[in-house]
Amino acid sequence: MKNIEEILTAHWKSNHKHTITLDAVRYSALRRLGPDKFKELHQRNLAGENFDEMVTQLAVDWANDKV
Repeated sequence: MKNIEEILTAHWKSNHKHTITLDAVRYSALRRLGPDKFKELHQRNLAGENFDEMVTQLAVDWANDKV
């Protein structure tokens, strides 16, 4: 079984740098959420909104001090 460093190295070498960076930004945004905000995103996702797009927008808003 590969460890996280091996997985990241393999992805980095296979030119998935953009995906890894975007995933890291999304993960960072999710880590900042409180339970109520996460619940809201989850409910919106269940209603049909794209979860990744919502989280990406949240990260953009934080980067631009809109949250």
